[in-house]
Amino acid sequence: MALEIGPFVVLAIAGSQTLPSSSRQDPATTIQKHWKGHQARNSDSKIRELKDEVRSLRTEEHIKHLTKELQQAKQALDQERKLRRYTTVVIISIIYD
Repeated sequence: MALEIGPFVVLAIAGSQTLPSSSRQDPATTIQKHWKGHQARNSDSKIRELKDEVRSLRTEEHIKHLTKELQQAKQALDQERKLRRYTTVVIISIIYD
């Protein structure tokens, strides 16, 4: 039997059925495993240095990518400005000639 509360669904266990003891220990074990992994990743200085190096390399690559995009945008803007000036000159020459 399922009981629905808002977006959540709560399962009701009928009678005296309980969860097996191994199922009750799994969440605690999972939390402990995650905590140990977190501690191992953050306490080892070599791992921290590698993470920082990877982060800085990704940042440099992203900056290079953004710089390239900015240069392309500037070139496109310059071309548009030249085209606008040329168009203005042509229109003025047509009007006044």
